[in-house]
Amino acid sequence: MYPVLFHLGSLEINSYAFFNALALLTGAGIYLRLTYSRGTPENTMFLLAGALSGGFIGAKTIDLILNFKLVSANLFPYLSQGIGSRTILGGLIGGWIGVEAAKKIRGIREKTGDPFALSAPAAMGIGRIGCLLGGCCFGKPTGEWYGIYMAGQYRYPTQLIEIVFDFSLFLLLWVIRNKMKYPGDLFKLFILGYSVFRFLIEFIRAEPVVWLGLTVYQLIAVPLILITGIYFFRKGDLYGFNRR
Repeated sequence: MYPVLFHLGSLEINSYAFFNALALLTGAGIYLRLTYSRGTPENTMFLLAGALSGGFIGAKTIDLILNFKLVSANLFPYLSQGIGSRTILGGLIGGWIGVEAAKKIRGIREKTGDPFALSAPAAMGIGRIGCLLGGCCFGKPTGEWYGIYMAGQYRYPTQLIEIVFDFSLFLLLWVIRNKMKYPGDLFKLFILGYSVFRFLIEFIRAEPVVWLGLTVYQLIAVPLILITGIYFFRKGDLYGFNRR
């Protein structure tokens, strides 16, 4: 596609790296905007650090498992890449764990996930622009008119589909952010929504099937869907609409 976004003199600015850096800055900015005026700034920065470090470790870990043979011979260069070679689902799980660890260390008891529910999809949508321009995370081959030419043939525009979904999810969650009845539910709704989407889009992504006709990412998404889906079903309400 367009792996080089632009040049600064003799320096090439990589599209994937640029948009992932922009995604990181945007996500952090939204989170700080929503939380910095609440509680203590020290706790806010500590939680943000936990989310970013946990997300990086989680994303790298999943990607390392999936591509172990490829990266084992070049482990140090792989781990030293600050941007790239990562998975969104791994990042979400790692970020979740990182925040919980940070809360335990700081003795924070209140729910803190809702701001991440708004910062994450915005960041993910921007990051997928980098995937689209960089030519990764593409779909399976298709002969339909909407296919985009990538990796030697026309394919389902999975990156574009996710860009639209991520920004739509961000707008939806933003609209209902003050209507949720319980703290933390916005974050759980984000996890549920993205996990369902990811499970479905994997059927047209060029990812290897590993078990029961499912990809690794679908196998990761299934327990997230079950956990959050059961939570909302058992609670019986969603931002004030009670099940009778």
